[in-house]
Amino acid sequence: TAYALTKAAIVGLTKSLAVEYAQSGIRVNAICPGYVRTPMAESIARQSNPEDPESVLTEMAKAIPMRRLADPLEVGELAAFLASDESSYLTGTQNVIDGGSTLPETVSVGI
Repeated sequence: TAYALTKAAIVGLTKSLAVEYAQSGIRVNAICPGYVRTPMAESIARQSNPEDPESVLTEMAKAIPMRRLADPLEVGELAAFLASDESSYLTGTQNVIDGGSTLPETVSVGI
């Protein structure tokens, strides 16, 4: 799909830029979030079930091994870490923050 193709392109671009700019001290890393409880997610839930949008979010959470959507702050904290000196040796990484949704074990057993 176009979505999968775009994600793969971002991963490739991240690695390519990381190699290109490493000697200049510039780090390039990707953040790959899963479902995050954002205004957009809440809007989609309201459109899907105007009577009970919370039930849509609850069903989404059931498909995630950690049984909840990410809080936007959690994604922001990852971004802050990647921008900090504490991650000074990280470059070219894909940082998946999805509550375990994309783990092979999760996909194979249909959680």
